[in-house]
Amino acid sequence: MKRQTFAVELEQPGTSDTIEYTIQTDNRDLVRWDLVRGRKGWPTSTDAPVLWATVVSYFALLRAGEIQNTESVEAFIDRAVAVQFIKPETGEPLTADEIAAGEGSTDADPFLTGAELGS
Repeated sequence: MKRQTFAVELEQPGTSDTIEYTIQTDNRDLVRWDLVRGRKGWPTSTDAPVLWATVVSYFALLRAGEIQNTESVEAFIDRAVAVQFIKPETGEPLTADEIAAGEGSTDADPFLTGAELGS
C-alpha cells in the first residue's frame, strides 16, 4: 500500500485568505473514501482523480485534527482551492508522469515490526 503526500490549499471561511497544509494519507483515509464514494455514488478514483485526492485529503486533515469534524466533505470541496501531489522529502510538486509512475509516495508496512505470530 502507498501513502500519498498532498499540499492542500484551503480558503478560510468568510474571507479570500487561504492556508496551506501538508498531509500524508494512510489506509484509514482510503477506507473512508471507499465508504463515502459508494454512499454518494461518486466515480472511482481512476475516473475522478481530483475528487479522490481532495476527499482523501479531507479525511486525512480531519483525522489529524486540522479541520473541524463538523465540516462536511461537500463544504471542504468548496473550500479546497488546490490539492497537489507532492514529494514527501522535499515538498516539490509531482508531475503527471511522476504520479503515474508511483513516485512521491511512501510504502506503508502492513505488518507490525517486532510482533510474533501467536503472541
